[in-house]
Amino acid sequence: SEGATLENTATLNANAVVSYARFPGILTEAGSKAPVLVNKGTIQRTSGTSEFRLDINVQNYTAITAKTGKFLYNQASSTVTLHPESVLEGTHRFEKSGISGNNFKVPSGTVSARESPIALEGKNTSVANLEIDYGTTVSGTADLEVAQSFKWNGQSTLGGSGKLTLATGTVNVLNSGATV
Repeated sequence: SEGATLENTATLNANAVVSYARFPGILTEAGSKAPVLVNKGTIQRTSGTSEFRLDINVQNYTAITAKTGKFLYNQASSTVTLHPESVLEGTHRFEKSGISGNNFKVPSGTVSARESPIALEGKNTSVANLEIDYGTTVSGTADLEVAQSFKWNGQSTLGGSGKLTLATGTVNVLNSGATV
């Protein structure tokens, strides 16, 4: 709603399920200025198998955890900013929402991105499993380590001056059309 801010300093349980053909989550009207969710507590999904949508701007300072289901960030005009020491766990799917990160961690689970710009700064960003797909560009000055698996699908780009390190023992797939 026209740029409102919600600040979470507690635990926010994101356990809604699909009801009356409406997707659960925090949504905004297309074309309006996206609200901002400032997370300084914990956002967690502990029940349900569906997607919980965060179609707004997110400023994350602490943890967003999908113990079940997944979080879907799907608003073209929004950005998820992962501040130093931010943690994402579980499955996080970015479709059109941008990712701006600085020294964040994804110790377990998967970050996947389609048509989402990813801008990385800092030195110590690590992701357990990373999948980049059509229309995604990874850029910035940060070094990024992938600890378990990396899937690089067609028509996506790896750019910037940072270094991508695929850790020893990772399982990696490079499909056609990937650009450096």
